[in-house]
Amino acid sequence: PEANRDRFDKRLRSLVGATDLVVLPEMFTTGSTMNAGPWAETMEGPTLDWMRALAHRLKADITGSGIIRESGLFYNRLLWAKSDGQHFTYDKKHLFRMSGEHEVYAAGQNLLTVGVNDWRVRPFICYDLRFPELYRRLALGGAQVLFVPAAFTSYTGPRHWLPPPSAARRRSFPAVPCVCTPPPWPSPSTSMCATSSWTTAACLTAG
Repeated sequence: PEANRDRFDKRLRSLVGATDLVVLPEMFTTGSTMNAGPWAETMEGPTLDWMRALAHRLKADITGSGIIRESGLFYNRLLWAKSDGQHFTYDKKHLFRMSGEHEVYAAGQNLLTVGVNDWRVRPFICYDLRFPELYRRLALGGAQVLFVPAAFTSYTGPRHWLPPPSAARRRSFPAVPCVCTPPPWPSPSTSMCATSSWTTAACLTAG
């Protein structure tokens, strides 16, 4: 985890004052794993402190998921740090049964909405993508941008995110104005964004 945090720190340091939101992948400190015990942190662990410090330094929000141990359970938890020191969390709601994720991690119960400038942003994690009614309901409730950090590979990622067709397009559009995800590994250090008109959206910066 420390080496991965250092790697991201070096790649992101040039973004000071240049972006409003940085979205890191699912389980960005460890990579996707069902071996949670050796890698789990508490909410008092180093990753959240690192994210808060980085958010303050970049003057931007930063978010991504990691393995959190709480009350004897493991969570695939998205951490969201703001530049003023606030933080928010979202626990992955839909666990990927085909990999046994439901046998290792506890499912989340609550949703999260975060304001980023004038955007109302709802974050999810990976397999949450597969449940379209959730997205439609959120769009009707006023969500404008959905972020879905994921641990897709270079093979599976494009099949979910790039047209034609894609899981994101089939499930979310035209209900949600903008859906964004970090790229599959390995790929360039940019995010893929899709809107209802399938044009590039400025989801990481605000003019």
